[in-house]
Amino acid sequence: MGKRGENGGFVVSAGRREAGKYTVRGHVRLEEPTPESKEIKMIVRARAGRRILSSAPVDEEGKFTLAFEREGVPPSPLELVVGPAGPMGGLSRVKTKSIMVYPDQWKPRKSFFLDVDIIVEPPVWGCWKTRDIVVRGVACKELPISGTTLTKCCPVPFAEVEVFDVDPLLYIAKAEAKAVSAVPLLKEKEYKLTTQTWPPVPPPPPELSMSYREPIRLKRRWLVRKTRAGLSSGNPGPAGAELAASVRSGLISTQVTGGFLPLYTTQSLGKTTTDKCGEFEITIKWPDCPWITDDESPDLIFKVTQTVGSPPSSVTTTLVSEGHHATRWDVPDYAYVELDAAPDVFVACNTDCAPFAERRVYFMGVGEQVIEQHIIQPGDSLGRPNGYVYNGDFKKSPFGEKIKVRAKFGTKIEEAGERYYRVLYAPVPASGGEPAAGDWKPITEVLTDTCFYSKIVPGVGLVIDYKEVALGPRSINGSPAEYYEIRDLQDKDGHDLGWIDENKIAIWDTTKVADGLYVLKLEVVMPDGKMDPVVHYGDDLGKKARMYVMVNNKKPVVEIKQVLNGGVQIDQECGSFIHAVGDVVQFRIDAYHEDDHLLYWTMRYQIGYGAAKGIIAGAIGKENMGYTIEDFHGKENELVDWTYFDKDFNWVPESDATPSPRTPPPPKPAHDCNTFGVSVELAAQSKTTDGEDFLGSAYGHYIAKFAGLAVSKYVAQGTPG
Repeated sequence: MGKRGENGGFVVSAGRREAGKYTVRGHVRLEEPTPESKEIKMIVRARAGRRILSSAPVDEEGKFTLAFEREGVPPSPLELVVGPAGPMGGLSRVKTKSIMVYPDQWKPRKSFFLDVDIIVEPPVWGCWKTRDIVVRGVACKELPISGTTLTKCCPVPFAEVEVFDVDPLLYIAKAEAKAVSAVPLLKEKEYKLTTQTWPPVPPPPPELSMSYREPIRLKRRWLVRKTRAGLSSGNPGPAGAELAASVRSGLISTQVTGGFLPLYTTQSLGKTTTDKCGEFEITIKWPDCPWITDDESPDLIFKVTQTVGSPPSSVTTTLVSEGHHATRWDVPDYAYVELDAAPDVFVACNTDCAPFAERRVYFMGVGEQVIEQHIIQPGDSLGRPNGYVYNGDFKKSPFGEKIKVRAKFGTKIEEAGERYYRVLYAPVPASGGEPAAGDWKPITEVLTDTCFYSKIVPGVGLVIDYKEVALGPRSINGSPAEYYEIRDLQDKDGHDLGWIDENKIAIWDTTKVADGLYVLKLEVVMPDGKMDPVVHYGDDLGKKARMYVMVNNKKPVVEIKQVLNGGVQIDQECGSFIHAVGDVVQFRIDAYHEDDHLLYWTMRYQIGYGAAKGIIAGAIGKENMGYTIEDFHGKENELVDWTYFDKDFNWVPESDATPSPRTPPPPKPAHDCNTFGVSVELAAQSKTTDGEDFLGSAYGHYIAKFAGLAVSKYVAQGTPG
């Protein structure tokens, strides 16, 4: 090992370079931490070029220790890299924090030692938070059903399923003798493709800073993204695969023979093995942050292999190997897939299971809230109430107003002639159990969706057209109008159809029912209106054939009942009073929700029409900057102090106005007025949601009341200023 020289430098022994022992101890701190950031697990790596010298986890206190040996005393520069611990999808989108360590930074002891303090900025650690994306499904081999032209799924047991994330790098023009014209990249407000126009799509909502006034939860998936997903699902038809990929990038070829050749990268997100009935589950840890470039969800393709026999005579066969044209763009937090083996490959499948996955029907959720994780079902092991949303800010949030009911229909639901379905609801009995037969009522609100399809126009090329389709409610054989039409997957010419919102199966106006817990069920029927006994409701992977929804449309109660100055109530009609510095100003208020579903209440003030404004008091249904309180009632007939009234008005007691040798002069007031007009606003927001956002003032779930005050300062002479 090297030793220190007379001038403080290092002397290296001649011949073979010796290995030195090195220790790095440090502390990692997240800048502007939040309660959610406490759940982030981190790891620190010491790296020289591409070689990892050592790695260590960061403990709950942010401390870590790295120890390694390396030739060279001291070593050449190396890099310390802080990143998320554990496997995570979308790593190409996740930033890491790195610092360089140079030779002169090491402190020689028995070995070489370094103490570091690493601060990670929010744009970096913000992407280390993750959300779970659950991918479930079944691997199948299609077998004919005897005596029919139909096929059924023969499950593939004990096969390896691997899921990949797809990222398009860029698009390059195909080498063609004929020039190819293309539409430029789509802008947010331009949806024109060749001679066709996209349907009216509202622009994304503006970015809003969090305030007490009507907080808005921005939607993750814009309408145009749902259009892309619809176009890229299933078998795209003529030139459809290229069309789906091109729509996603905003590039559409106007000639079938031309186009753009996309270049892709793929990243493995995980693998698992199917069970004896061909079913599988993979949970992907996905970055939950606003800075990722690939929208906000992965784009998935799958590979399935099956090994038959024992080594060394075992044979491994690739059953499914999806190309980039089969990409499922922007998958939601729950995805169910059926992976069909290629027709010409040998498969060992289990005919005893026959899950008929393609003939299943099951509820997905309400709006953007998914059953699997967020809408609590009966029998929940944690004993939480049923039918509420438990997701992000939506802790114990009931549903209200008009909600979008979502469900998934299997790919072969129509093969036996099914054309219609209906959605029924019933109040859950107080004692639990099954509702009475007479309690079930159908949802009968109007349902429409927009259908997209591609076609070839002579002299123009490949274009996209669309139409609005009325799906119901319809009457069958003279029945009441309570049935909806199942969406077609192809038109009469065999062209594949894409739908903007294909999983939206009903709009339920909850204001027409009493508050309480309801259960919903689905029925798929034949053209004569009779239920199809072959359709399987729900599945064996955690989905339910029924969905439970807690309805609460009560509005918050908001009222300023009294204003008191020094314990004396001021005249409510006049609203003016003379204030002596030191007197307490109070408000008796109501700002509550009858069933304890309040999101927040706040009281603000504005002096005159200038910049003097602020918050008098308030509370949000959270503790410790982020942990949501499940039950939040608010203030009911309670007094609220304007604690900093004198300070907010820049008024000081007269005894402090005259400086003494030991007392510094008081700060100069920002004004020389003694009389002010004051506007006071009391507002409250309920926690009711439609599954996408908290409901605001348009529905009466955000209410604001105002009080106008005229305040005069009592001066030393006893007369108003």
